[in-house]
Amino acid sequence: MKISAQLVITVLSKSMTSVSIFVLSVILSRYFTKDDYGTYLHVQLIANLATWAFLLGIPHGIYYFLPKINKKRKYVLTVMAIISSIAVLVSGLVFSSVDSLSELLSNPRIESLGYVLLFMVLLKIPVNIFEPLMISVGRVKEFASVEVIMNVSFF
Repeated sequence: MKISAQLVITVLSKSMTSVSIFVLSVILSRYFTKDDYGTYLHVQLIANLATWAFLLGIPHGIYYFLPKINKKRKYVLTVMAIISSIAVLVSGLVFSSVDSLSELLSNPRIESLGYVLLFMVLLKIPVNIFEPLMISVGRVKEFASVEVIMNVSFF
């Protein structure tokens, strides 16, 4: 597949992600109470911050290193092991800090959502390896298909 077709597919897929997050925010802000919507945003803030702060740019290193090395399988398995370890550590840290985070954000409802945060962080961190891995190996159509399915299920 030509690079221009891959670019268009990737841009459409990522645009759909942004649009779906926007539409979901509009819907949730209409149907949730202010407290519920604020708690939802706090949970997303914690999960996103934990995810991006501790990934250390590892998934984006795939774009550079994967096409250049000979032992691709070993590299991917190593990166997956590192990312999985980070996910377990960070999700445990977030879960054990739920009381402090609740106080910091002045939102006592976060305390009852500790397990939700644990599983969100535990799943969000490894999922971040999917995009650079699929694009680096030239499987853009598969990436876009899975991205659409994930967006619909998240919605």
